[in-house]
Amino acid sequence: MEIPVKLKVNIDARVASAIVTEVVKYLLYFQNQSPGPVDQVMQEVKEAADESRCEKVAESLPSHPANHPPPQPLQQPQTAPPCKRRRMKTADRKLCKFVRSVEGVFEFLQPDFLAQIQATDILLILGASAVRPKMACQLHFQSDSSSGFKPSSSEDLSEVGKSKASRQTLDCARQAVRALIVSASEAPVVSGATKMFLLFRAPVSESLPLTFLPKRGYTTQWRRGRAQIKPFLLNFDNASSNGDSEMVESSNFIW
Repeated sequence: MEIPVKLKVNIDARVASAIVTEVVKYLLYFQNQSPGPVDQVMQEVKEAADESRCEKVAESLPSHPANHPPPQPLQQPQTAPPCKRRRMKTADRKLCKFVRSVEGVFEFLQPDFLAQIQATDILLILGASAVRPKMACQLHFQSDSSSGFKPSSSEDLSEVGKSKASRQTLDCARQAVRALIVSASEAPVVSGATKMFLLFRAPVSESLPLTFLPKRGYTTQWRRGRAQIKPFLLNFDNASSNGDSEMVESSNFIW
């Protein structure tokens, strides 16, 4: 299924990063991969980590002021065995592992990285492997550059310009999520926890970073038995685009 999304601004790396980040958060929650909204879960884990850190600091502080040390007993008692470290609950360990994984994904969605690899499409896959997905969502961006995103230009703006650019970026991300919500009834729902894969479609000629592992011959036409599985496609158009541009498969691009 293809969902056209007409943006009110031109797409650059900053806008694309905000859109993909919010789409990932929504899909993780909608596809039952997160116990709650991703921002809320990450905030709760951070607060729990801060409280645990404060407790450790309080336990390490002396119970008496430095100028009034406690009186020493006449006979030293036997040294008690060290206390065992309290084991974290299984649910808390899984939650911390989930948050670390999500933060690792967000590192690859930063504007600088997207501009470096010149990506034109971003594919989010939920399933046991990248070739046998249970659900896939592809984000295709019609940028002004034929080879990918332009670097973000917000660094040269004033404070008012940066604030306006941030609001426009947030509006674009919300627009993308609203488009997904409207069409959510037609999207397949993943039952149970599964793996998540993030793939980028970039030009072959570009100098790819070492963390980018190309999958030569990879295609988004999957089959499960006799049924053909297609990704849930979000097609983003620039504000200056005439709206008739389409995604073209070419050997010059690689996943």
